[in-house]
Amino acid sequence: MQNQNATHVIFDVSFEHFPIELESADFWKKLGKKALEKGNFSVMGGAMHKFDPAGMSGFWLLCESHLSFHTWPEERRVFIDLFSCGDENRTKKTIDELIRGFERINGVVERRNDLKRGYVYESEELF
Repeated sequence: MQNQNATHVIFDVSFEHFPIELESADFWKKLGKKALEKGNFSVMGGAMHKFDPAGMSGFWLLCESHLSFHTWPEERRVFIDLFSCGDENRTKKTIDELIRGFERINGVVERRNDLKRGYVYESEELF
């Protein structure tokens, strides 16, 4: 029997005053790149979209799954989602770097859920 483990971390960051940096694709590209490098993740692609009048969403498609974000300026919040079938320590390094990035602009992690996901199968054959 083999077990495939995965980690899914979601967290919300709140701000007393919504930082203008969070409306910048450059901010997100730098933060995402640095965080994903810390966890040694393999980026396959991604996209970002700026909403009018405010807000941004984006994601990085990873060989190991995905990292995504959504800003909600009117509520002074950011929502983060990292799903990884990679080593749990790699996920931790990436999440820690993201949190440090938000703390540098006075963000506070308000809610966080770390979920264990995966499957167990009987043989080497999947199909």
